[in-house]
Amino acid sequence: MVGALMCANLSQIKWLDPAHAISAFLTVIIMPLTYSIAYGLIAGMLFWYALQLTFKLMTVLGVEKPDFYTFEDKAVKEVEPEVPKEEVFEKDIE
Repeated sequence: MVGALMCANLSQIKWLDPAHAISAFLTVIIMPLTYSIAYGLIAGMLFWYALQLTFKLMTVLGVEKPDFYTFEDKAVKEVEPEVPKEEVFEKDIE
């Protein structure tokens, strides 16, 4: 029962981000193999931290962080965020 409730949240994981996808997969796999939710969470958090450190070192060395976004997804990510309505209203008054 608990496992089914935990699996319902797998759809909310950022599967296109390698650090999130790999650490989430490792967390899901370690839990049943060790019969411990705690060991799965610890493994996932440590692996996420190790991946973040690796990606940070890669950017220092000049290597771009890998991603799995398609061209359309990148175009959506690079669009400027919308200005909040309050700021637009204040600019229109002046």
